[in-house]
Amino acid sequence: MAAAFGPTIGGLVTQFFGWQGIFYINVPLILIAIGLCVILLPLKNEPTVHAKLDLLGMFLAVITLLSLVLALVKGSDWGWTSSRVIYLLLIFILSFGLFIWRESIAPDPMIRLELFKYRDFTGSVIVTVLSGMFFVGMMVLMPSFFTNVQGHTELEAALMITPASVMLFLFSPVSSFLLNKISSRTLIASGIVLLALGYTGLSIMNPDIYWQFAISCILIGTGYGTIIGPLTVLSAGDFTGELLTASQSVTGVFRQIGTVLAVAVFVSSFSSNLKIAQNQVWSTAQIKVKKIDSSQIIKNKILRTTHRNLFVTENSKLSSEPVINYKTQSNIIKNKTHQYLENHNGSQLPLATKKKIQFQIANIVKNKVNKINLQVKNYQQEISTIVKQKTTTAFIKPYQVATPFVWLLLCTTFIFEKRKN
Repeated sequence: MAAAFGPTIGGLVTQFFGWQGIFYINVPLILIAIGLCVILLPLKNEPTVHAKLDLLGMFLAVITLLSLVLALVKGSDWGWTSSRVIYLLLIFILSFGLFIWRESIAPDPMIRLELFKYRDFTGSVIVTVLSGMFFVGMMVLMPSFFTNVQGHTELEAALMITPASVMLFLFSPVSSFLLNKISSRTLIASGIVLLALGYTGLSIMNPDIYWQFAISCILIGTGYGTIIGPLTVLSAGDFTGELLTASQSVTGVFRQIGTVLAVAVFVSSFSSNLKIAQNQVWSTAQIKVKKIDSSQIIKNKILRTTHRNLFVTENSKLSSEPVINYKTQSNIIKNKTHQYLENHNGSQLPLATKKKIQFQIANIVKNKVNKINLQVKNYQQEISTIVKQKTTTAFIKPYQVATPFVWLLLCTTFIFEKRKN
């Protein structure tokens, strides 16, 4: 339910209450949850089990995830070969190794490693993380594309990705039921194929044509729903007691890890692509500005505005305001008229002659200004079009890169045990 309708509800809340609303809305929900716990759960005289917290394991887990996610998120800013990213990856490898060692000897481990002796559980965890990454990757980036590039509202963007949410909601319980009739390998493989077809669609679609995105969205939602339903059952397996509780806890943790990694990987990939696109547009803008028939002062002003839009405000559409407005034009006419009269003893000329000279200068200036403004307007339109094209490519590129890896996810189906007749 949360994965299916969270993005849609989030878009609705953001549209009417701002981005702060997605945090405020949790307060009444938490209060309701606490009230239901008090009313429905047998809290009095409840038997308790004394267990020690694996504090060292928790600390190592935090360091492992923090170092990995930070390296992925900041890699495009710092440079993937920078010392900071390399150190973070080394910390990740070291802390992950220490975490596995700690969990293998801890009396009350955070993650019970014996769970991974069971192939169905191991396969469920791996596919949960990877398929979750690919599903969330679409749900995270595309709303930003619809709002920032195509100009849709947050609510419209949320509704545009709703087909994936609906398909997930419908197919998750259906696929759980089908697990009794179809082997886990076949069922999960079919979901992965649908997910991969959806990603293939994303990588080749024209994002300006919504139905093309909608088909990919439906395939991804259907595929993920077909995958996640059986995984919930398989991760529980034949476990009972503490192992059952531990298996569900571990699966839940890894599902959240998949979400975190999806945001880190896809946002980082998009950021890298966007920087490349910005630099390409900036190079093109500098070449085109040189062709404008105006003074260097005006050219520099145009470039400053373009640079601010590209790298500061990150606005995909340049301002359509004329570079020389009416006030500036009037000042130019006034100054040029004054300069001409000074150079030609204008003070001795009749008033009618002065007005005629001013009229002629005004016509020359207006024609020149109109020509410059027209050139700048054409420049703004060309750059805005290029910015939109490059930004669209920056959004689509992560899906193009990810598509082969989604297809490779089919290999994980061999981890699951064959169904016995």
